[in-house]
Amino acid sequence: MDDDQTNRSLAQTSLWVLRIALLVRALGVGASYLWHPMERESDIYGTMYFEWGWPESTSLAIENAGMWLVVIGAIVIVLANRNKRDLTPFRLAIVIVLANRNKRDLTPFRLVAILMLAFIVFWEIAMASGLAYRGGKFMSQWALGSHGLRIAVPAALLLHTLGFGAKAILRVLYVGAITTFLVHGAQAWFGSPVFITMIIATLQSYFDCTIDQSQVEQILKFIGAMDFCVVAAILLLARSRSGVLRKLMLGTLLWMAFWGLVTAVGRTTGASLGAYPETLLRIVHLGGPLVLYVEWVRHQSTGSSVAQPNPEVQHHLPCEQPKLT
Repeated sequence: MDDDQTNRSLAQTSLWVLRIALLVRALGVGASYLWHPMERESDIYGTMYFEWGWPESTSLAIENAGMWLVVIGAIVIVLANRNKRDLTPFRLAIVIVLANRNKRDLTPFRLVAILMLAFIVFWEIAMASGLAYRGGKFMSQWALGSHGLRIAVPAALLLHTLGFGAKAILRVLYVGAITTFLVHGAQAWFGSPVFITMIIATLQSYFDCTIDQSQVEQILKFIGAMDFCVVAAILLLARSRSGVLRKLMLGTLLWMAFWGLVTAVGRTTGASLGAYPETLLRIVHLGGPLVLYVEWVRHQSTGSSVAQPNPEVQHHLPCEQPKLT
């Protein structure tokens, strides 16, 4: 990424991919911890109740409140970015504060969006930290890394709402993608029991194929090595000026998005359709790399890492309206 990315704004497509990924992830949070028959307690609850000895009712109330705030916050973030002319009376009751949305001023819209996104980032970090703190799962001590994109997606939207340019936003997404693929690659390389079960169950259920655990472990070695290569390619090619290497970078980002979707869906195919919340929780593994891909395509089409905002279309930028003269 070049230094002139500081003043660039993300494409509207990229912003909507981030918002939809955030919403789907939030619905997965709700289904996993609030209203699904397979609802379970999170490591936030487990830390408060089992590790710190807080009252069960208090721990459960805090967990439920936090999960509901994540769900409601994501819904508001998506609805609040609709054009005011598209609002129905129902939506208007939610986004009535949108009368003025100049991103240079701390309007009510921006304040609400900042607070909600900041809380979602905090909650994602808390969930990962709780898992790392409590342990009990394969390589759980690296949870902050494996949850990189879960943290990076709302953090990217938060930076956008705060007025940061694409340079800072994309760096956050790159870091999230790198840590996610690095830790997941390590989990595959060292034979995560969850990954082994997921592959065996998927092959048996959907392809009528039986495979030995030793064979799956070899497959996971290959998958882990592939994830490591993806991380290396991102680190080495992000600043490349060569046309061939830029195309390789595009292919790498597209592969990351595709593989993120495959592994997310695998959580459901490796169990049952009732495990769909596990896929929703991981849809950010598709959304984050997809945004990086879209922005890299823009990079290719403009011939530079950054396209300065066009004054003639300035009113199309997020959270801005044309100035009246």
